[in-house]
Amino acid sequence: MDKIHVTPILRKVKNYIFTIEIFAMKKFYLLCLLAFGINALNAQKAKVYGDVTDEKGMPMYGVTVIIKGTTTGTLTDTAGKYELPFDDGTRYIEFSFLGYSPRSILVTILDQKDKKVDVQMTDSTKELEIVVVTGTKYEKKLGEQLTSMEVVKGSAIQADNSTMDEAMNKVPGVNMMGRTISIRGGSGFSDITSNRVLALQDEVPIISPENGGIIWDMVPIEELEQVEIIKGSSSSLFGSSSLDGVLNMVTVTPTPKMENKVTLDYGFYGQPDNKDWDWWWHQQIIKKNGTKVNRVKLPMFGGGTFLHRKQYGDVGVVLSGAYRQNQNYLMDAAYSLARMGAKVRYTPHKHPHLTMGLNSNFFYKSYRDFFAASDTGRGSYQSTSSPDPIVKQRTFNVDPYLNYYDDNGNRHGFKFQVFNVLYYSTTGDSTISTKYYYDYTYLHTFKKTDVILTAGTEGYYTLIRGKTFEAPVVNMNELLYFETRDEMNYAAFAQFEKKFFHKLTIAGGVRLEYAQLSGTTVTNQLPVINLLSKLMGNKKEINSPVTPLARVGINYQATEGTFIRGSIGQGFRYPAMSEKYVFTNRSGATVFPNDTLKPENGWQAEIGIKQGIKISKWMAYFDLSGFINRYHNLIEFESFTPPDSFYTNPHANIGIPFRAQNIDNARILGVEFSAMGNGKIFGVPLSFLIGYTYIDPQNMDYNPNLPLSAGSTPLLKYRTQHTAKADIQSNYKGLTVGITAFYGSFVKYIDNASAGALAVVERFRETHDKGEFVVDVRAGYTYKEKASFMFICKNVANTEYMLQPGIIDAPRNYAFQVGYNF
Repeated sequence: MDKIHVTPILRKVKNYIFTIEIFAMKKFYLLCLLAFGINALNAQKAKVYGDVTDEKGMPMYGVTVIIKGTTTGTLTDTAGKYELPFDDGTRYIEFSFLGYSPRSILVTILDQKDKKVDVQMTDSTKELEIVVVTGTKYEKKLGEQLTSMEVVKGSAIQADNSTMDEAMNKVPGVNMMGRTISIRGGSGFSDITSNRVLALQDEVPIISPENGGIIWDMVPIEELEQVEIIKGSSSSLFGSSSLDGVLNMVTVTPTPKMENKVTLDYGFYGQPDNKDWDWWWHQQIIKKNGTKVNRVKLPMFGGGTFLHRKQYGDVGVVLSGAYRQNQNYLMDAAYSLARMGAKVRYTPHKHPHLTMGLNSNFFYKSYRDFFAASDTGRGSYQSTSSPDPIVKQRTFNVDPYLNYYDDNGNRHGFKFQVFNVLYYSTTGDSTISTKYYYDYTYLHTFKKTDVILTAGTEGYYTLIRGKTFEAPVVNMNELLYFETRDEMNYAAFAQFEKKFFHKLTIAGGVRLEYAQLSGTTVTNQLPVINLLSKLMGNKKEINSPVTPLARVGINYQATEGTFIRGSIGQGFRYPAMSEKYVFTNRSGATVFPNDTLKPENGWQAEIGIKQGIKISKWMAYFDLSGFINRYHNLIEFESFTPPDSFYTNPHANIGIPFRAQNIDNARILGVEFSAMGNGKIFGVPLSFLIGYTYIDPQNMDYNPNLPLSAGSTPLLKYRTQHTAKADIQSNYKGLTVGITAFYGSFVKYIDNASAGALAVVERFRETHDKGEFVVDVRAGYTYKEKASFMFICKNVANTEYMLQPGIIDAPRNYAFQVGYNF
């Protein structure tokens, strides 16, 4: 009986024990899970942190730091510090910054222990991994570009004491015809107008509204970081005015450590070999004893610049200024100019993905407008209209912007501009114009497909008021006065880029653009649609107020340093206001309006190879390309015979008549070679940039049965078929020695210049028919990277040459430059 009662009791005890065991196990498992969770939280709190500096050990602000393959990233702060959460394991951390070579570092973290990783960034130019933004609107290595590009460092322009247009004439494939820039023969002579190269400053256009030209002296050389030059049509991304290429002038950004730089320069023009030319330099001085002495007063020039930049917490500031005076080697052509620039950038430390700022520039210049010399004798340095009209030019622009990016690969950029230009001349040929510009660019990287999308919209509205030169014309209201004219342009664009196998890049873009010029909607031909229409038997051409443009490019990295590229793109340009409506007289040449001008359009194609070489301490890029440019309705200024209806007084002396006219069909074939690099010879550092360009600029409408004076020539006028350029510099223990050389072949065809203002051109060409070869040299010393001294001699051989028709370029001249950094 006792056994019968004990058994249930034992069973109950066992049940209680089992229940307690289950409860204990649950608690144990919960404690384990809790401990695991705490460990997991601790693992997530592990971090990688450190300092990012440049080669001089200075902290770098704004460097992008990201864990490769993730969206986890940050920016360095004003002290160059960064911090990233990091799980246990091994991953690459990538560091990137514009103008510096990207770094990729393998980092391993175990047991949730923090790790400090310091990084030193290297100037990309020292490794020839030059980073540019112009070709694609985002940062990209030079070798991976789809079109030919050249990059000129701002420090090289500053050290050479060059003006901006002088500096551009030293770039392979780029020629200056006076103030007109031409890339691969795309432009002839037009004295600023008919500009087919879009000029940008920090990706915002700085094209003068009334004539579409570039005001070279307003460019803040003292602020320049680098100049990026695209050679080839970029209309699909940048629109009108980029028919032949883009010139983007990138300015410096604020630095964590304050930087101040002051430069002063002084120079003078030496005497030309032909002593008849400088007769007006001679002065008679009466000594105390009454005797008269003939002295030569050499024209002088000089000026100074300053630059200040500093990151003050979340706010970065750049201030700059320049002043110059030049007595000029040309008679009565002295000038003075001043410019000031200010940049303010705000990046809140609590929202490092957001950046906003404002850039502004002010420029003023007073000069006499020397257009053409009177002859090649005693009048070589004297104007045909001496004294020349006094011109006062003032520009002012304000450019606010906002950039934002998130962790999902989205980047938004907003840019705005108000650009005001005043051009006043004592001739009455004066204008005031204001352009209002906007740009929104969206950039997105699709992580799964590795596709980069660049899309956006941009546009501008320009208001122009002005009076052209008074002359005997029938319709005074239409031709003598601009009254108030306006221009508007709106566009949308998109470009896709995809990389395959980490070597092959393919990109394609399209743009739709609409424009009105002085109240008239601009229509443009549709070449592809018209071609298909003709094949179907339709003879009528189709025009559209909306211009579609497309571009396709490819880049294949065959080896580590070999890049093969090819591209084809459509281009177009609307006529500038000054091409269609201006009526003016300059030194005996009268420019007539032509309101029947059609927009230019065409296409450009290129194939090229860029080879990077690194041998011991030598690094270099060699580039070879072939290109073809096709133009329809190419706008060129040409002499013509105006109808009698243009004159109130048929016997009025109007000089040589010119006007902008369309050339229906033109083609330019060419090849180009360029090389850039740096290294050491016998332990002495050496850097170089050299290039050669050949073009065949065919006028496809040439009629051999017409005389050349009628405007029909077998080659497009004012084109240099062979150009060769070289810039070589050596720096050793603070010493600098450099040489620049330029060769341009004889220009075969120009306008009929046997009489009037440009007759001097024909007479000059009769004795100077072997082309132009000009050499500049420089030497200097830099003391402890603080003080610098430079001596520059330009046109060492005292060569007589003429880049702008009618104006003989400067004789040998000397400049001394002193700079100090603090």
